[in-house]
Amino acid sequence: MKPKSGNRFRVCGTPSKTGCITCKIRRVKCGEEHPFCKRCTSTGRKCDGYAPQKVPDPSSRKASSMPPSRNHRDASSSIAEDPMEQHLLYLFRTVTAPKLSGYFSADFWQRRIFHASTVEPSVQHAVIAIAAIHQDYVNWQRRKISDPSMQAFAFRQYIKAISFLHILMSTQSQQLDMTLIACICFITFDCLLGNHESAIIHLQAGLKILEDIRSRKSQHHDSTIEQQWEAEFAPLLLSLGTQAASFVNPNHQVYRSALWISLRKAAIHNRSNSFRSIDEARHALDTLAADITVERKSCATQFPDLLSLNTRRFSSATQLNAIRYWKRGLDNLLVDTATSDPDTMSRTNLGASLLKLHALVYSIVIDTSAASEERFEEVLAHCEYLINSRSIDENLNFTPDMGIISPLFFTILRSHTISIQRRAMDLLSQAEGREGMWDTQDALRIAKGALEAAGHTEWEDYGSVTATSVPQSESRPRAGVMDRMIWPFGERWEISVSSAHSTPQLEYSLPFSSNQNTPHSATEPTFSSHHIPPQLKTDSGFGSSTGSVPHMGNESMFPSMLHPTYDWPCFE
Repeated sequence: MKPKSGNRFRVCGTPSKTGCITCKIRRVKCGEEHPFCKRCTSTGRKCDGYAPQKVPDPSSRKASSMPPSRNHRDASSSIAEDPMEQHLLYLFRTVTAPKLSGYFSADFWQRRIFHASTVEPSVQHAVIAIAAIHQDYVNWQRRKISDPSMQAFAFRQYIKAISFLHILMSTQSQQLDMTLIACICFITFDCLLGNHESAIIHLQAGLKILEDIRSRKSQHHDSTIEQQWEAEFAPLLLSLGTQAASFVNPNHQVYRSALWISLRKAAIHNRSNSFRSIDEARHALDTLAADITVERKSCATQFPDLLSLNTRRFSSATQLNAIRYWKRGLDNLLVDTATSDPDTMSRTNLGASLLKLHALVYSIVIDTSAASEERFEEVLAHCEYLINSRSIDENLNFTPDMGIISPLFFTILRSHTISIQRRAMDLLSQAEGREGMWDTQDALRIAKGALEAAGHTEWEDYGSVTATSVPQSESRPRAGVMDRMIWPFGERWEISVSSAHSTPQLEYSLPFSSNQNTPHSATEPTFSSHHIPPQLKTDSGFGSSTGSVPHMGNESMFPSMLHPTYDWPCFE
């Protein structure tokens, strides 16, 4: 009988089935460390992880003799038996994952997540849930019909993922990387549905796991794996976290400050602003946003009176210099990484434009003394470039990260020039999609309604904003006014009142919260006793919105399932 060709060149003792893909190709012995083997990482090679486990024959499986940990692993093999789950896994790998990556590295969503989903059921069901809400969103855009069955299916997968996470955390293996990957998937799922409160619960758990990883790194001299995990997960947590945390009720000062301080600690600081990739530049900007948020909150708390105006001006000048220093580093990166490959260069330039767009908004918020209308023109220029660069099949955005919706919304409500506002509204209507907590149609409705409420009657006949997308929550659109009017640093800002309007400055109230004695309707603005010019405010009180997902139930249906403790058991 002719021997199998795969056995001809194997070195004696080399595992034939369980080694990493890279070591198999090189035909060398693999150490089989997870997620990346030391044989690859110690020599500077890129470890491509491990191949999917072979589906065992159900007839040969004996459940009675299977240990608990094995049952947990074999649960992933049952995915192939469900056509819908199999379809959504394929959809995630081919369509959803590239969308989630956006203009930045595809390494996590298109490689790391895929490999993790083949060995860990909690990750597998989490990505299926994300793919399900993506498919439902795309189907709505095409047919304008919502599918409650697909939405319910997504929630069932979400619950399954958390159930398997509980099983994983009950074992002695304590796989921090797999737990953190599942946690990031949960944050993404909740962000894309606008459930910022649930997203923050998972975010806090993820930050705690990152602390555990760093603790292990400090305790071990040979901490290659922990270093890789920190470099891989810290930027993701910070990027998702800065968005979710920006929606925390500013009236809950202690809680909000603690969360932002945790995010600041999670960052990997790059003081030199020397970047090797566009992803490093993004992490540096996210780090800068966390630093600025913490500093502005601290400054407002310690120096609340006008006598400290010079102190706050000095702080603002320092923050603006930090943004300029960051931009210089990004420009140097673009020069250093210039390539003849048009696809690579285009992707890099688009990512750089998006980062500069967000940095520009930060500078507008910080430097209130400068003329902002010219900078709003720059905002629109970046947005036009990003929108016009999309191909037809890329028109519908679907990403967990903030993109151009929030800057355009900010421009519509903060600019004092009607022509700029109209251009921003036109661009926003073209930027169809969902970017984390931000949805295009929700933003359009909120912006138009807020301007009309502020006395800007010129918007009454500016076309009707139709519901061309599934709203993230049916109960949120009006309450979303205040949710959105505290971006980017979680500070209250107000809409300028029309000069033709005789009503004083408007102050909006969210629905009833624990800090209010009387519930207020989010559709009914209250008025201040004195006209206050548009400005940043940090001492306003508002409640938190707690929207639910349409047709998908809400967290009260499964309170114990949707709020895992992430507590590791103690083993002797």
